[in-house]
Amino acid sequence: MRLVSICAGLVGLLTHSTVSGAWYTVVQPLDTIWISAPDKSINASYLPFGATQTSVWVNDKYGYDNTTTYLDPPSRQVHFTMPSLRVTYTLLNDAVLKIEINATTDDETPILLSSHDWWNLDGYHSYDGQNSSILNHTFYTPDVTSYVATDGILIPTGELPSVDGTPLDFRTTRTIGSELDDTVDLCGTGCIGYDTCFVRGYNATESTVALELYSPASGIKLSVSSEQHAIQLYSCDGLDGSKPAKASQGGIDGVVYSQYSCAVLEMEGVIDAINNPEWGIDQVYGPDRPYTWSATYNFTIA
Repeated sequence: MRLVSICAGLVGLLTHSTVSGAWYTVVQPLDTIWISAPDKSINASYLPFGATQTSVWVNDKYGYDNTTTYLDPPSRQVHFTMPSLRVTYTLLNDAVLKIEINATTDDETPILLSSHDWWNLDGYHSYDGQNSSILNHTFYTPDVTSYVATDGILIPTGELPSVDGTPLDFRTTRTIGSELDDTVDLCGTGCIGYDTCFVRGYNATESTVALELYSPASGIKLSVSSEQHAIQLYSCDGLDGSKPAKASQGGIDGVVYSQYSCAVLEMEGVIDAINNPEWGIDQVYGPDRPYTWSATYNFTIA
């Protein structure tokens, strides 16, 4: 199996309630937990440590299998619980991962949470001598209409421009690198790449496909369904090759995390909506309005 993702737990904003600062709570023990779908089509290692880290393993189109020792967990669900906050990872048959976040507060609280997932559907494996780069991955966002405009240091400007006619329009499937030269300054002054909050149509449900990511090299296709209003894409343009890859991704053979070697995908609420009430997005939750977040990651071979 290929290690295709490192899911680095929760990122977001929680203030003014019992949930405030909750993700700093350290959960003991810090033992790695292995979980598998009943049919073994998808496996994950899970490390709880305040924010959680989960590594996801699936087969490529060649049926590649990494030799890995799996522990027999008591359940195929893992719950990561903090005061008034619960995160649930569930592995299902046919290579499906579902992540759910639920939070309750004792007072009105702005909440914007996500799962911070780093993807390379090649598992950093060099297929046929090709460089393992997400610039060769195709990307598709069928219901994205606009994006959150930012300044040179990625602070939102309060504008939601249309993606029409921009390198941010992925409503037709194309590679992430196909319009890379046109992204200058999109991810900050002098930056080339993506670090963008894409805004979706507001009629999405948890079963609505939000995005598709596909590697022709490995044949692995990831489809993500979610009710969240936005998608954050970061093309890892800030990586510089100074960090070795995990051993399971070839680090012991000299593989490094180089520029554009991963795609960070976050299903999320629209960033900065709390400061722009004219957008009509309510991100304040309380005792009578619990916070819910879900995303389903479906892996297939295409």
